[in-house]
Amino acid sequence: MKLYVIGIGPGDPELVTVKAKKIIENCRLIFVPSMKSDFSSRAYLAALPYISKSTSMVPLFFPYFSDPELEKTIASNVLHIISGLQQYKKAAFLVIGDPSLYSTYFQIHHILQKDFPEVDIEITPGLSAFQLALSRLQISALGKTQTLSVVAGGTNQECISALLAMNDTVVIYKMNQLPNLAEIEAVTQGYAVRKICSELGTSRETIQDLNPESISHQYGYFSLMILKKH
Repeated sequence: MKLYVIGIGPGDPELVTVKAKKIIENCRLIFVPSMKSDFSSRAYLAALPYISKSTSMVPLFFPYFSDPELEKTIASNVLHIISGLQQYKKAAFLVIGDPSLYSTYFQIHHILQKDFPEVDIEITPGLSAFQLALSRLQISALGKTQTLSVVAGGTNQECISALLAMNDTVVIYKMNQLPNLAEIEAVTQGYAVRKICSELGTSRETIQDLNPESISHQYGYFSLMILKKH
């Protein structure tokens, strides 16, 4: 049995890799992780042009980490995957962005490895949202002796402040979870690049400066910040 874990990229179907496209076209069973138990996931919409009408699509609900039913739901999702693999022998699991960066998939990876060693897992990387943001801004993340950190907005403020002090470039994913956006704006005022990027790779994409006005806005789950000193 073979499970293909596929990074679909940030949301633009044209940014799906050739390898991911080929796997999608050749799988008759595709699992779609979602936080709404339906097919509203960004990964599904990005992959949709390459999915055959005869392909069986299975949504898998992944709740927030704070959900008291999280472990039970994860176990149920694993059983759904195993049941599907037993029937179809191979399947794809879609992941927005890259599977190795803040991916829903890794909530189940260790269970599959430990309890179902007969499943051959192949992970195909995808373009990450911050890479798309850097290309839009036409800047590099790193120079010869520079450093880069990628962190989630839900990380405590002390840790984020320490990363800002130590690194030349900091990418903050899920910036809607930042506990104090005004503080980030204040301590980075001397930075060369301060950008808020939302809904990258979609028709709703926006990129704006981090400033006293923009910190008053509301940002969704698919938002990130690029902060670069030089």
